[in-house]
Amino acid sequence: PLLVAISLASGATRRRLIALIPPIILSYLLATIIISPYLYFLLAHMPRQTEIMLTSAYSIDLLNFLLPTPLNQLGEIQPIRHLTSSFICSLVECGGYIGLPLIAIAILFARRYRREFWGRVMIDLLLLLMLFALGPHLQIMGRVTAVGLPWLLLGKLPLIQKALPARFMLYAFLDLAIMTSIWLSETRLPASAQLAAAGVTMFAMLPNLAASYWTTPANMPEFFAAGLDRQYLAPGENVLIMPDGIYGDAMLWQAEANFRFNMVQGWTGFPGTPPEFENWPMVT
Repeated sequence: PLLVAISLASGATRRRLIALIPPIILSYLLATIIISPYLYFLLAHMPRQTEIMLTSAYSIDLLNFLLPTPLNQLGEIQPIRHLTSSFICSLVECGGYIGLPLIAIAILFARRYRREFWGRVMIDLLLLLMLFALGPHLQIMGRVTAVGLPWLLLGKLPLIQKALPARFMLYAFLDLAIMTSIWLSETRLPASAQLAAAGVTMFAMLPNLAASYWTTPANMPEFFAAGLDRQYLAPGENVLIMPDGIYGDAMLWQAEANFRFNMVQGWTGFPGTPPEFENWPMVT
């Protein structure tokens, strides 16, 4: 955002923005000192120079800006659900849905404030974030095209290559929220029209209202549900539960046992299974 603002600013505003660079650098240096133990282990073990996750599976499909997934109430409409089912990214990562009402507000905001410095910053930043969220190659209805995008180059830089493009939408929605609040507060539309615009926008963004959609039956074996683990596992004992990590419910079972035992594995992100475990025949 700062670089975008500096590129669009002029005069005293640009000088004030440039003056922010030294204290920002100082803050980064102080933060580096504080987290130096983590950086030491990161660099000592040399992180692999490839992406951790497949970037195409974490990139926004172009149609996702217009079409909601079943995570939204409107995404349950069968024709829309059929179209979004072709998206490569999982439901958890398909967070690009903006919707026509919010797009219309962004356009109206751009028409009104495009000559304002801060308005141009917000507009350009929004477009840039949406462009990054599309990932290295343009995806349309689940098909990865040959059209290269800026992330194709940025994704080759050290460390930043680990970033997942779809998650840039978090910043895009922050930008959209500010733009929407400014437009609604300063528009000359009657109060009823403002309420209608806000209401339509909220309706378009409603999450899936079915309570059953957000629940999953818990797999709880009798061994833990009935407390039989107390007969076989000593307090503080180290236990290996298979299936491992994301492929099983071991962490839920440990919680059900009130954390009486220690578990030598868990899941806090990918890669899920340490290489030392993968060499054991019992894992597969």
